[in-house]
Amino acid sequence: MKKISPIQGWRNYKQIYSLCGLRCVECKKVYYPKKYLCVCGCTKFENYKFSDFGKIVTFTQEKKIVGIVELEQGVKILAQIVDADIKDLKIGMPVRAVFRKLSENGDTGIISYGIKFSPVL
Repeated sequence: MKKISPIQGWRNYKQIYSLCGLRCVECKKVYYPKKYLCVCGCTKFENYKFSDFGKIVTFTQEKKIVGIVELEQGVKILAQIVDADIKDLKIGMPVRAVFRKLSENGDTGIISYGIKFSPVL
């Protein structure tokens, strides 16, 4: 997982820690991550808080299980899937955003936290 500097974390706090994105003020299309130009051509956005719930669209495993999760609002996010064995996961399975450790910069370095997804039991 890419390491996030403290400054990047502060700038992207809402996006990283609480699934906040943007909604176009003209056509109401929602974006995550943030965009600066809507498909309708508008450049004016308002903050938008996404639901913590979604479903698995696809997934794979190398060292960690990662997948594409479609939130209730239709936005798709690439994220790590935790608290499950890959053999128990299924396409369409409901998941929920959880707050977990993303990375650690050495033994005495900064620990970064963020959103991962866990199956809803």
